[in-house]
Amino acid sequence: MPERNLSKYVAAAFAAPRITLILVVLALCLLGLVTVFTSSYTEALNLRQAALDIIAAGGEPNGYEDIGVTFFLEKQAFFAVVGIVVAVIMFLIPPHWWRGWLPFVAVGIAYLCIFATQVMGVEILGAKRALSFAGMQVQTTEFCKIAYVVMLSKVFMDMQEGRGSGWIWVAEIALGVALPLGLTFIFQSDLGSSMIICVGLLAVLWTSGYKKRIAVILVICAIVFVLVNSLSGDSYRSDRWIYADPWNDGEAGRGTGFQNIRSYYALAGGGLLGVGLGNSHEKFDWLPEAETDFAFAVLCEELGLVGAGVVIALFFLLLVSGLWIARSCSSPFGRMAASGLICMLVFQAYLNMGCVVGLLPTTGKPLPFFSYGGASLVATFMLIGVIFSVTKDSSEPQRRRDDLRVVRSTSSHRSLSPDDFHAVGTGGRGASRRSSGDRSLRGTGGGARGSGRNVGRPYGRGR
Repeated sequence: MPERNLSKYVAAAFAAPRITLILVVLALCLLGLVTVFTSSYTEALNLRQAALDIIAAGGEPNGYEDIGVTFFLEKQAFFAVVGIVVAVIMFLIPPHWWRGWLPFVAVGIAYLCIFATQVMGVEILGAKRALSFAGMQVQTTEFCKIAYVVMLSKVFMDMQEGRGSGWIWVAEIALGVALPLGLTFIFQSDLGSSMIICVGLLAVLWTSGYKKRIAVILVICAIVFVLVNSLSGDSYRSDRWIYADPWNDGEAGRGTGFQNIRSYYALAGGGLLGVGLGNSHEKFDWLPEAETDFAFAVLCEELGLVGAGVVIALFFLLLVSGLWIARSCSSPFGRMAASGLICMLVFQAYLNMGCVVGLLPTTGKPLPFFSYGGASLVATFMLIGVIFSVTKDSSEPQRRRDDLRVVRSTSSHRSLSPDDFHAVGTGGRGASRRSSGDRSLRGTGGGARGSGRNVGRPYGRGR
């Protein structure tokens, strides 16, 4: 294969997973914007009507009296642009920064976010989980979870390369991962975020190459902890299990099980093909949080099982392309960090969809790209940018070029064997011509090895 053609082949093989990931992200973002609009315009109308009622009663205008039905869509589109800019900034960060001092800075910022949320945070469902910033509520765990995965990846990379000692590694894991994660769970009582972060950390552990039994044991311990904590915790956590029978919530389905019931109605009403985009019934003040946590229910009602299947398939393709990128990375840190981040993102998506369809208890975690929320969308794009940044030093193109040079150098001293061409990855007519030429050499009673006449002529004929 000519070197120019091989370079094109190698470049295409290197770029394929990255292009796939970008296209999937763009598709999810566009579908998410459509979902935000169709699930939120009723809420925009309610806000405007409430503002007009306040003015009619002699109150002061609150700024919502002039908003249109695209109010939430415009804000989400703005944050999508901001998220893309943030992703590009993350991509421009040199990979060696992530393998050096940057994880410590990220964990330090995570500590500041935890304590700032505890001191100045907005109380949500009995716990301070968000900061009020520029008129919106920002859940800091959406950003902090990236720091924990990056930090654990750095520690495992140092362990593999023998940098540091055992006590340093233990201290980095304890202070950089375990302690802030524990503080997040204790202060914010956020079981959903803790589960999502733990999945990312387990993916890092699995990719690191250490004994898989450790990961299995940790998974079992985590499941037991979640079950015990949910069943023996406060009423808010125990009420999550009402999803198994929401009609038996003590108020004939009008209490804690009301949201689950309306979600089931939306799923049932959608059927196979849905009721049509924009024609959802449940979003008209029936389904609580229709534009945020339960946006997937509105999508299922309007686009049906087919539309839901497309979204599920896109998230699966996002996982495959992300792991494909991680696999092609030469740096152990890049492989571990990219695997942990993409698994964490996709797990959150399937966790949300599982809650909506009634397979899992409600956790309150948004569906990436689809749930309304600027901070969540920016954090999602930031995560994608970090994946591209830590895997920029992929060795796949150079490795394949080196294989080509090795085969070419050996071809000047001996005849080529089929194994040489298999190593380069050639195929098609060029490979068949080379293989047939090599068979003709061996079929002449020794070829280059036996007569010495064909040395330097790997494609020539025998006597």
